Amino acid sequence: MCTLEKEVQVLPGIGEKRAALFHRLGINTLHDILHFFPRDYEDFTQAIPISQAALGQIVCVLVTVTALPTESFSRKGVRLCKVSAADESSTLEVVFFNNPYAGRLLKKGKKYYLRGRIGGTNFKRNIISPECVSADENPGLRPVYATTAGLTSRLISTTVRAALSFCAKNPIQDPLSTPLRETYRLCSLCYV
Repeated sequence: MCTLEKEVQVLPGIGEKRAALFHRLGINTLHDILHFFPRDYEDFTQAIPISQAALGQIVCVLVTVTALPTESFSRKGVRLCKVSAADESSTLEVVFFNNPYAGRLLKKGKKYYLRGRIGGTNFKRNIISPECVSADENPGLRPVYATTAGLTSRLISTTVRAALSFCAKNPIQDPLSTPLRETYRLCSLCYV
């Protein structure tokens, strides 16, 4: 039987240093990580056309990359990576600051979900440093966790998945007795 009081370090990828970062968030055990709930969710299910996205609004758009990334430098030495994209309604310029790798991940002719704040003007729209997900992945809802320096929301999400997988392989002792669960028609903790 798996006990939820095991240290978070039993999970793969969690060593002493990373465990110390989780400790800053009050996460020390499997119980803590499984009860560390997201503060929000990023919704990739409601993609809207670019033409309907209001300036300043955080939106999700489904676009096709229409041109290879171009890199340039601003006067202040900031590295800009720009990628052109479009859907059936309009075009959009995707901009990354000091992150040329992100622009190179976007391949011409492929579809991507982009989630971020729409900027620019009504005639030339852009989206700056968006969250990019391939349309093949079907991202759905993504949890957003409270973070600390050194821990990203994505890393916490991966750790929660690892904890769920660990508990599936090592069944957890149910706090409710079988007769009590049957009386009130409650499912077992493993089923949940």
